[in-house]
Amino acid sequence: GVHGIMLASRRIIEEAVAGYRKDILQGRDGAQYAQKLYDLLLAPIPDLGAKLRITIIPDGLLHLLPFEALPTPSGQLLLESRMIDYSPAATVTYILRKSPAIRAGKRKFLGVGDVRYPESAGSGATYFNNLSRSARLEGSLEEISSIAKAMKSVTETVTLLGESASESAIKSL
Repeated sequence: GVHGIMLASRRIIEEAVAGYRKDILQGRDGAQYAQKLYDLLLAPIPDLGAKLRITIIPDGLLHLLPFEALPTPSGQLLLESRMIDYSPAATVTYILRKSPAIRAGKRKFLGVGDVRYPESAGSGATYFNNLSRSARLEGSLEEISSIAKAMKSVTETVTLLGESASESAIKSL
């Protein structure tokens, strides 16, 4: 369900977010600010320890905060113990969760990886922002394969890998 709780003022929260981002951008770990942000934003949530999924509807500078990187009281990062999702508005979350079309049937996973990008002048490389890069995204084959394997028991999976990952293959789905 949805619960309302009283948080610290916007100024206090946004100062902590700004301090955390400044630390990270300057190569520091931001641990002091990260702990403060957890205490300000998540610690006030009743029974948070029992929740496996947390939906964040950020506002202002909170759009720039990676909630997954906040430390829990046990020392784990939030992403190690919770599923975090983001929504632009509570209404959007409500509609998506209550929609019968989405909730009916099994959800599907489409994984596309190990795609060969167009080469430049036969060099075997392609250029992104004028920098030569591998013509394939490294690790994508292994990543998509492991995700599909992990999800196979809970959802229908479709993988398009290597040469089978084409525009026509995607359009035919």
